Amino acid sequence: MKELLFCLFIFFGRALDVSIGSIRVVFLVKGRSFLAALLSFIEIIIWFVVIQKIIINKINILELCCYALGYSFGTYIGTFINKKYVEKR
Repeated sequence: MKELLFCLFIFFGRALDVSIGSIRVVFLVKGRSFLAALLSFIEIIIWFVVIQKIIINKINILELCCYALGYSFGTYIGTFINKKYVEKR
């Protein structure tokens, strides 16, 4: 159970980090540098917390897969958010 929760933490932490990164890039392109900087601050804190937890534990293949799946899912969600909310403004 503990391993499953840890894998979910990795997956959703990485997905959130990458989603924020996708939105940050859009704000940079649109010239909203303050919002982009704020998002980058949040993004790197999330990334650091997730990677720290992984490094403290001996990484295994399941955690590695959760990290990679979180990245993929975050890219998908970031694109979805971009299409639904950011591009309309």
